[in-house]
Amino acid sequence: MRKETGMGHLTLILIVIVIVILVGLVVHLTKQQVTDNVIETAKTDMLLIQGKLKIIDESVKVNAEENSLKGTKVADLKEDEQVKKMLEEGILGEKAEEYYRLGREELNEMGLSTIQLKENQYYFVHYTTKDVATNIAIEDQEGKIYHHLSELVSEENTETNETNENAEEQNGEKEE
Repeated sequence: MRKETGMGHLTLILIVIVIVILVGLVVHLTKQQVTDNVIETAKTDMLLIQGKLKIIDESVKVNAEENSLKGTKVADLKEDEQVKKMLEEGILGEKAEEYYRLGREELNEMGLSTIQLKENQYYFVHYTTKDVATNIAIEDQEGKIYHHLSELVSEENTETNETNENAEEQNGEKEE
């Protein structure tokens, strides 16, 4: 009878299966983390812009400087392909013509040079409502598309509320 040394075929197959499962898990978690990071970065950039809008608005109120509003009014950009697309899709809503488009130059003028822009990306701001939107879609893990800061913030609040409700339910069950 021959003595076998080393691993058997079955052991080798099991090790390969475990490795494949672990690699798949790592890839999935990494992809989810990347998506979460993209969303958080977009939200942070939009919050920075929104904060700057508030500062500009206060400056306009105090100094009565109408021309201190940065960007190009969307009403003046109706021939621009990016703006046309956003208007057709209704991304900016009913008050679309009151938004201003901010590009790299305007962000730099506002002191927001750290905000990264992708190719052909712009931010759209409404100085009165302090709404911030982007023409580049932000997609989450479930495939839901966002363009506005308010959507990203409300989605975060919804998730937080659901987590709090679940915790309260669990605490209620424990107390009973």
